[in-house]
Amino acid sequence: HLALKEFGTMRFSDALKPAIGLTAEGVTVTPALAGILGKLSAGMRADPGSAALYRPGGAAPKAGEKWRNPALADVLRALARAESVEPLYRGDLALRLAEGFARNGGLVTARDLAAYRARLVEPLRLEWDGRVIHTPPLTSGGITVLQALGSLRALGWEKIEGDGPRALARVEALRLAWRDRLTLLGDPDFGPVPQARLLSAEYARESAERVRAALKTGRAIDHGLKANLQGGTLSFSACDRHGNMAALTLTHGDSFGAQVTVGELGLTLGHGMSRFETDPAHPNAPGPGKRPLHNMAPVIVTAAGKAITAVGGRGGRRIPNAVFDFLLAQVVERRPFAEALAAPRLHTEGALVVVLCEQIVPRDDAPGATEARVVHYIDRQLDGRLARHRNTYRRGLAALAQTCLELEKDGSRLIIDPGFYTEPMDGLAGVVAIVITHMH
Repeated sequence: HLALKEFGTMRFSDALKPAIGLTAEGVTVTPALAGILGKLSAGMRADPGSAALYRPGGAAPKAGEKWRNPALADVLRALARAESVEPLYRGDLALRLAEGFARNGGLVTARDLAAYRARLVEPLRLEWDGRVIHTPPLTSGGITVLQALGSLRALGWEKIEGDGPRALARVEALRLAWRDRLTLLGDPDFGPVPQARLLSAEYARESAERVRAALKTGRAIDHGLKANLQGGTLSFSACDRHGNMAALTLTHGDSFGAQVTVGELGLTLGHGMSRFETDPAHPNAPGPGKRPLHNMAPVIVTAAGKAITAVGGRGGRRIPNAVFDFLLAQVVERRPFAEALAAPRLHTEGALVVVLCEQIVPRDDAPGATEARVVHYIDRQLDGRLARHRNTYRRGLAALAQTCLELEKDGSRLIIDPGFYTEPMDGLAGVVAIVITHMH
């Protein structure tokens, strides 16, 4: 609402009309969505609000059927009448939402909702060869993207030759950024956080030296961290015929958030507090009014002051790494849009023993799919040896890139993360970054 108010041209009520129509009249259930709704947890099936919304009549909607949320449609209509989100935070809807929290043992009160304010903030920036990458500051995941890119820039990425050394450099740059993310970062409003230092040229050079040492010895840097593979989140990017761009990532967490629904509002509650650390001495420890670290990392890229790319990702902790890989390919290496989007990705969170990487392979057994992704789980030992654990497949990513390009030809276009509707996959499910590039 704040973004529309400050930068948009539409009335808030007009912007809400499509969502009101979909919630009131229903969306057509896809096979993937039907599968998700058919596998709700026992806790969700036992929650009255969730059961009524996601299993109307005691059964999950089937593929091809309409699925409605009339209570949410009423909420959106109330916001449209007010031309504001105020009722949801400081009005009758806020009181009903707070009552829903209280009924279910939640900690959020009407006072908490009333204290919430959306803010306009200065983005973090990284310039590389005439292109500037913009992303939100902490507590978002964008700092990790920029930190890893800064390390490779200081390393002299363009001079590294060979797929092996390049892959290792990517992994170690990400692992260093994740080490700092998981040990040093938290809400900067509640304590000192070295955000400026982590993005400084001096620190990038220090990180580059560590990556260079790893390249020279072939030995991974041991940070003493453990992996915590996550999924979830949704992202979309949009561009109008004037070249204005928006990148938006939103999340419920994983698996329907808290798995509790306030039935009279049609709202399923999130579980953002799970992103805090339990150690009270950690910068990301919970506290009143604190924002937890999250992985969302929407990005706008500009050249000569004009927006040229909007990008975001989904997949929990895989988001910063997927966005990093895309930006490295498209912004730094100047690869064509489709090639950068479809390029294999790496994922690591700083742990020694878990690195995920993708490989594009021919695929003949899937109708309409010419490529698939093999996801390799790599065990990197302390002596630098690699051992592959297992792999799995995901279909149709080449077609996904083509779909993005075709939709992009319109004067005004919107892409909502198609990866959400494709087959679920272990490992790198959902790392596809959905991008719109302004071509004029």
